[in-house]
Amino acid sequence: MFSDESKMEPENCKIEWKIYNLNKHAEYIQQDQFLTSKQFYNPKYPSVKWELRLYPGYNLNEDKSDILIYLNDGGGTYISLVQVGLKESNDYLKAKFVIYTLDEYGDKVYCCS
Repeated sequence: MFSDESKMEPENCKIEWKIYNLNKHAEYIQQDQFLTSKQFYNPKYPSVKWELRLYPGYNLNEDKSDILIYLNDGGGTYISLVQVGLKESNDYLKAKFVIYTLDEYGDKVYCCS
């Protein structure tokens, strides 16, 4: 039996994105705006770039094409992982991710995967 599906080995990439005083950002950012991390990628696949987008004080009633994940921060904050490379490619890409936040003591708190 033949298959045209190739098995890819998982590759890792990591970013540490520090945002201080998130509630202050939420006061000044408009509803349709978001904060964007720097782009990151695995050196083995430099054309596959990613970025995190943070939506502080977001109103979920608006229509968004991104998959938004709610951060249990009490302030209506959502985050999304967006693939920003391979726009002209017909290749499929699967992503497995884990996002952590830090609490006020600097301890890692699981957010989502």
